[in-house]
Amino acid sequence: MTPWPEARTSHASCAFEDIMYVHGGSTLNDQSSADTLWQLDLRSLAWHKLPQKDNVGLPKGLYGHTITWFMGDLYLFGGTTGFDYFRHFVKYSLVSKEW
Repeated sequence: MTPWPEARTSHASCAFEDIMYVHGGSTLNDQSSADTLWQLDLRSLAWHKLPQKDNVGLPKGLYGHTITWFMGDLYLFGGTTGFDYFRHFVKYSLVSKEW
């Protein structure tokens, strides 16, 4: 059985072709924020947690942000930690697995 993300709200997600990506959000069990990035294969419905080698410039516990796929990379903008609001614009390379 494949692992899947913990239930969450206020996360960012996007899809391209047969793959959907989900990042961050507030978890429902303890109302903390998730820093994980997940990939869902929409054909097989298999989840994969993507590695994040470097989170430089990316605040911990981000939710309420946006993410989009463009030209083979993911781009994340904005969000909050509940205390601070951000206008960060960062790229995640799906090749190198780095922000």
